[in-house]
Amino acid sequence: MKEMLDVPVEPPKVEQAKKTMATTLQYFEDNLVADRAYLVGENLTYADIVAGTAIAAIPNLNISLEPYPKLTKWIDNLNQRPSWQQTASSTEEIERSKAIMKAILQRR
Repeated sequence: MKEMLDVPVEPPKVEQAKKTMATTLQYFEDNLVADRAYLVGENLTYADIVAGTAIAAIPNLNISLEPYPKLTKWIDNLNQRPSWQQTASSTEEIERSKAIMKAILQRR
């Protein structure tokens, strides 16, 4: 986030955020069942939509999902859905949102 938005962040907060992110990603990795396409089974659920929207955006923060193969497969399954492709944010939309996020963070 710090590099993406050019907002000053105290190093201890950056390290804590990285640890929290790693813990969260590992939780998903540990609880995904390898032979299921989605979080709860073979059908897309609200859980996939909510978690998938957030997790699919993580690489935009320069955080690799490579250490999490089941998580990566799950995101790939979501990305193959035509409805997911139609609603995914474009690079331009992400860039526009950065200004909004930066303004919010600077008020904190």
